[in-house]
Amino acid sequence: MPELKLDKAKKKILLIYASATLVVFIGYFSLFLRPSVAKLTGVIPEIRERKVAIKSVQDDLLYEGMLNKRLKVLQEKLAGYEKRLSREKELPMLLENLSLMAKESRVRILGITPHVTRLKVQKDTGEEKSVYQEVPIAISAQSGYHELGSFINRLENHQRYMQVSHMKIESGQADPERHEIKFVVYAYTFKQ
Repeated sequence: MPELKLDKAKKKILLIYASATLVVFIGYFSLFLRPSVAKLTGVIPEIRERKVAIKSVQDDLLYEGMLNKRLKVLQEKLAGYEKRLSREKELPMLLENLSLMAKESRVRILGITPHVTRLKVQKDTGEEKSVYQEVPIAISAQSGYHELGSFINRLENHQRYMQVSHMKIESGQADPERHEIKFVVYAYTFKQ
């Protein structure tokens, strides 16, 4: 490297310029670049998080078709379940169907008494919202064991959701093959 031959005055001026340049550079760095660098280092973790989120979304996009098919299947199932729940306004028709099923099974209905009670479902907010109603229908009837079995089979395999519970069977006073039966049929109606 060639040596510069400068006299003392020029060396002082060169040293002053170099020092001034260094002070300006340090001042510029302190005032302008340092806050920008600090802000940039603070943003780097956020950038990493966003990259991970973008990667996750890109991975999910690979399954979009499969998820759409699954959604369609679940929506069809939901529609099927909604069809199996009676509507409130269909309660008289449901009672008529009970009577018809009893006649087809040769069960003699002595009395039908529906009682409407509401079941509650909790939401995340803590509010209660009525989603469906459980309608217990007390039935008293006369029949033989086989006819009763046929009637219960029709009830529980009906297109609408129904469940038989609290059954009490007593032998008939007049005819030993005909029994006095009391039970509750739980029908579920969709609350609109």
